[in-house]
Amino acid sequence: TYQYRLLIGDGPNINNPVCRIASKPVVIQINDIPKIGAIDSLFPCTGTTANLIASGGGQYLWNGPNGFTANIANPSIPNIDFIQAGMYEVRVTSDSGCINSDTTRMLVRPAVNLAVSADQAICEGNSVQLLASGGDTYNWEPIQGLNNPLISNPVAAPDTNTNYTV
Repeated sequence: TYQYRLLIGDGPNINNPVCRIASKPVVIQINDIPKIGAIDSLFPCTGTTANLIASGGGQYLWNGPNGFTANIANPSIPNIDFIQAGMYEVRVTSDSGCINSDTTRMLVRPAVNLAVSADQAICEGNSVQLLASGGDTYNWEPIQGLNNPLISNPVAAPDTNTNYTV
């Protein structure tokens, strides 16, 4: 906040309070533009919900591909498909009326089509190979009895009946 006054007087007598006049103060208030906290990128899979996130203002206006608009800070887009990929812009207005904008890039990835081998029975002391497909990385649980829980086809040799999940 800044205050200014205009002082008018005769040049040689400007320092004499009787020979000058001052205006009422003029107040200038400088407000910050909103500091937007929008996420940089989104990578949802098809069929899931994408959550756009922004903060830092009082009013929000989102625009994106295929005519997407929303006027809340954190809109959700359900059932994502490839046509919704692209740049999303949010325009944020502060309570004092200052405006700032930011963008978020959405890259839609294909959903995982997981296939897992059927239930199997083995005799005590034997092993069986488990099979999963459809992903790039795998994490089998529990890890007890597995030769490698981070591959698509670990060998399982459990001591007791075990339900493995991937």
